[in-house]
Amino acid sequence: MLSLKKYSWYLILALLLYSIFPAQAMCGQVSGEIRVSRGKTVHILLNIKSPAPNALILTLYLPKGIRVKSSKPAFARSMPEKGQVNWLLPDIKPGDFKITCKLNKSVKVSELKASVRYKSPDTGQMEEESLSN
Repeated sequence: MLSLKKYSWYLILALLLYSIFPAQAMCGQVSGEIRVSRGKTVHILLNIKSPAPNALILTLYLPKGIRVKSSKPAFARSMPEKGQVNWLLPDIKPGDFKITCKLNKSVKVSELKASVRYKSPDTGQMEEESLSN
């Protein structure tokens, strides 16, 4: 039987490893980043790991007064009153995936937020990841 003192060392070791390697500890199936070029063009770059989820729901959060004029691929739903644009991306494959959209006004990358939701192929649970900018 292990003593309480021995258990505390395991906890300290686990916390230490987590603090040294946080990205690996929280690594999901999908990661990505947001980039802005020429102020009005937004690029959302996704990296999908294997096994890939069956589908992704990407949400881009925009500042007030900013709207998506066009995107490739096309967005599924736009809610300008909430400042949200959603893409439903079925049949995703492992690797890199890019979404490009044109806005009605210029923005800074720091003004944008995005998240991706998907059902984990490993656990079957819904997961949500924030994308960096």
